[in-house]
Amino acid sequence: MANRCYVASPFPNENSLYFGGFDPNSNTATNLAWIYKKDYPVNSVANFTQRENNFILYPNPAKHSLCIESEIRKDQTFVIVNLLGENIRSGTLNEQIETLDISSLPQNVYILRIGNESLKFIKTE
Repeated sequence: MANRCYVASPFPNENSLYFGGFDPNSNTATNLAWIYKKDYPVNSVANFTQRENNFILYPNPAKHSLCIESEIRKDQTFVIVNLLGENIRSGTLNEQIETLDISSLPQNVYILRIGNESLKFIKTE
């Protein structure tokens, strides 16, 4: 089956994507389709909001490294999350300007969570 479209859930308070498709082999239409529902976390790109400005990311997009500037003077834990909500990497930020090596990450859009803030960044090749 081939994915033909996807859409955010039209139902209130449901954080899901719906994927739909038909037979990809150019067969005669049977008026049958498939639908797949995938729940996703609240901090996905669709619900991305920047609540505070305690952190600055650059460059964005980035190829090899991502610099994080912080106005907060204490250690902060971070998590890099992909668009499926999977935790890709985590660690601790110890300095006001920290550099993360992201060269091993595949090209994609990611969310960097630090405390209660979520920041989007793009990894390029």
